[in-house]
Order: sequence, then structure tokens, then C-alpha cells
Amino acid sequence: PKQTSTPFVCPAGSYQPNYGATSNTSCLLCDAGTYQYDSGQESCYKCSSSSTSGLGAKECQCIGQNRAFQPLDGWCICRPGYEFVNSYYQV
Repeated sequence: PKQTSTPFVCPAGSYQPNYGATSNTSCLLCDAGTYQYDSGQESCYKCSSSSTSGLGAKECQCIGQNRAFQPLDGWCICRPGYEFVNSYYQV
């Protein structure tokens, strides 16, 4: 009988650059400073300059208070009701 295998889908926070992997041992964790919010991907996204992440991250953590990470574009935005102020207290 013909042997078949189903490609394995790596979970969020990891990736598989080689198409057709059949085991979770071929999944690689996203490096620190990168993230992957979706499963079955071939690479990870880089965190923006205003965020950071650890190994195997599903999203980046925004630097500063009252900020929210947007996984689709990788940027941090102010939470509703807040405004960005730089280190010189300028809006």
C-alpha cells in the first residue's frame, strides 16, 4: 500500500521554512524580537521599534504604558483615551 503523510501545521509562535514538514519537531520557535500570531507559517515577523518579544512569541509586548500591540501590522498604538507623549512631554 502507498504510504501517505499529512503536512504538520506549526502552532502560533513558531514557523517552518521547509514546505511539507510532517512532524512538530521540524517547527522552529520565533526568535526573540519576532512573533507569529498565526499557525502554519513559514516565517516570523519582526517586532516594531516600540515593542519587544521573547522566544516563541505569538505577539510583541509594547514598551510603555497604555499601548496596544496590533499583530497585523506589528505596531503599537495608544489605547482608547490615551495620547502618545515623547520623553520631552511633547504630544
